[in-house]
Amino acid sequence: MRKKQVRVANKKRFTIFLSIVFVVTVLIINNVAKINLAYSSDLRSFSEITIVSGDTLWDIAKRNNPYNQDVRKVVHEIMKINNMKTAEIKAGRVIKIPTY
Repeated sequence: MRKKQVRVANKKRFTIFLSIVFVVTVLIINNVAKINLAYSSDLRSFSEITIVSGDTLWDIAKRNNPYNQDVRKVVHEIMKINNMKTAEIKAGRVIKIPTY
């Protein structure tokens, strides 16, 4: 039996097709890497603090922000770590604070 020989009819189209496949592959790999990085916050270490009367989540975030990040982001991170729906906190509660 004779093997059928494959011939590229339009080299320009074929080159464009391969370029598009390459770009899409790179974008997919890049997005997968970003997805894995998104969960890196779960690997951080945490310290626990006990809320005292008069504390607010904003104040706690400001005190525990050594790299002067946006305080709103730190508040959000604290809320996410502690599965909080609101920023309301009560004295005596123990919460986790990310250590940077």
